[in-house]
Amino acid sequence: MKRFQINYFGKAESWIVPRMVRALPRWVTPDMMTLLSLVGAGLASYGMVKKGDVIWGLVLLICGLLLNWIGDSSDGALARLRNRQRPILGFWIDRAADTICFVLLFVSLGASPYLNMGSGLGLAGAYLFFQLASLNLARRNRIALIGYGGLGATEARLLIAFSVTIQYVLISFDIRPSIGPLPLDACVAAMFSFGMATAGVRLLSQATKHTSRKRVLS
Repeated sequence: MKRFQINYFGKAESWIVPRMVRALPRWVTPDMMTLLSLVGAGLASYGMVKKGDVIWGLVLLICGLLLNWIGDSSDGALARLRNRQRPILGFWIDRAADTICFVLLFVSLGASPYLNMGSGLGLAGAYLFFQLASLNLARRNRIALIGYGGLGATEARLLIAFSVTIQYVLISFDIRPSIGPLPLDACVAAMFSFGMATAGVRLLSQATKHTSRKRVLS
């Protein structure tokens, strides 16, 4: 299966991740890094829905997203470095872990003070639809996309951290911007949900045996 990393931070990650995995102790396995990504997502989700001291919730969110990125970025690279690859099984495990992590993050964002549940569920649903379209592309065309339209998991984590931080500052000053009757955060979430759903539709339409890789990536 051909892997295409086409997110904005792909070049930076291709430089950082190999150096990071080479520094890992020998007892660390790829499955441990996958588990770390799940733990990180859980920690970040808890930080978003945490009641009481919100600033510590923000710290937990950022630390959790960092752990999630380390685990998600390192599991496959570590397997390739140590020649412990499981080309098919590893791919599906990685995608399943990613799906669990981001659905949990989006739903937790909806349950947090920073977004309403409807918008959080909309993001989760659009992400699930895009993931299914991406998996269909992988099954039919043997193409594994890491990112689409310049955005991937790394960019999504940064957007979540940035948006929650901005929302925290605005809420601290009792500022709640809106576009007409709709809160600005709900409008931004709807825009990203629409973007993911549109990308999913495009992948489904292109996932045919005769579709070239160049056309899919364009």
